[in-house]
Amino acid sequence: MDNLYTINREQRFSSYFYRFDDSADLDNLKRYDQYAANDIARAEEIIAAIKQYRLDLFAHTRALQSIGSRQELRLTRQKSWSDKKVTYYVSIHTIYDDPKIKTALSFNKPFPGTQRREAFALFEQMKRERPGVACVVDIDKKAWEK
Repeated sequence: MDNLYTINREQRFSSYFYRFDDSADLDNLKRYDQYAANDIARAEEIIAAIKQYRLDLFAHTRALQSIGSRQELRLTRQKSWSDKKVTYYVSIHTIYDDPKIKTALSFNKPFPGTQRREAFALFEQMKRERPGVACVVDIDKKAWEK
């Protein structure tokens, strides 16, 4: 069996059920049976690949628990280039020591620009609740906004 399970690769499976109840042609019936047997074999290969994927997923999840990480509280400002509206985000990110692992977003709350004060208040409250957590404030206008 080749490696059916490749990351970011979709596996599709379909089977066609031929009408046989009005057929007396033994060659066609044998061919239909062979099609069914091939479909069953293919389905079993895909099932085996999915089971292996689940095992690898579980192993990765366990490995994540042993990798060092830190949390980062962020207050960011984003301005949409299309409608020019400003949105503030208060978020918590988990950053792993292994650079191959992407940052995980565990909390994210958007605030429209008109609710800027509420975003700042939530950020300050969360900063007090999480002493020692790195804080990042990125609310300056970007170069393209000026």
